[in-house]
Amino acid sequence: MKIHLSGQEVELLPEGALWLPQWRALALADLHFEKGSFFGQFSTFLPPYDSTENLRRLKLMIDCFKPDVVVAAGDSFHDSVAAERMKPADLVALDRLLDRVSRWYWLTGNHDPKVPEKIRGRWAEELMLSPIVFRHQLTAMPGPEISGHYHPKIRITFNGHRLSIPCFVQAGERLILPSFGEYTGGLDVNSPAFLKVVPPDGRQIYGLYQDRVFRI
Repeated sequence: MKIHLSGQEVELLPEGALWLPQWRALALADLHFEKGSFFGQFSTFLPPYDSTENLRRLKLMIDCFKPDVVVAAGDSFHDSVAAERMKPADLVALDRLLDRVSRWYWLTGNHDPKVPEKIRGRWAEELMLSPIVFRHQLTAMPGPEISGHYHPKIRITFNGHRLSIPCFVQAGERLILPSFGEYTGGLDVNSPAFLKVVPPDGRQIYGLYQDRVFRI
């Protein structure tokens, strides 16, 4: 689904990423590599394949769009030593993706304020693709902004079933991306915590369900 953000056309993708054709840029947030292995350390056992699956889906998007720029808007790694736990095959797969993109930006987040030494790419707190600024977390700074962090979801009823689905949230010149990671959960956009950040007036919700993006 194509929308406009500060006069720029951007495309909301059903995979939970964003395509910005003017810059041939692919943007996503909250990969949370190695979340499964992190919880495994504390006897909460999740299948340790989230990084592999994230990379598989990311590769499909790079195959499709062939971006010149990739922006990973924070919390790409679930903790400061997540990269050390990545399987050798996953590190090779990530390296191959990095080789295919001219400029790959990792934005630091609350889960990954420390840059993993072994991971290539450019690290920054924020990035501007004029006039849009990319950050991990929504701010009150003036100007158009794309961020992640909140893993927004919304509850809907579909064919008689109550579902909770990921979504994009647009509020004026600000856009919050859904989480791209496999094990990341989400915060309901109608919860008191989210409404403190993005009040309901004037916002627009775009849900993701069954390979579709639809306006709610």
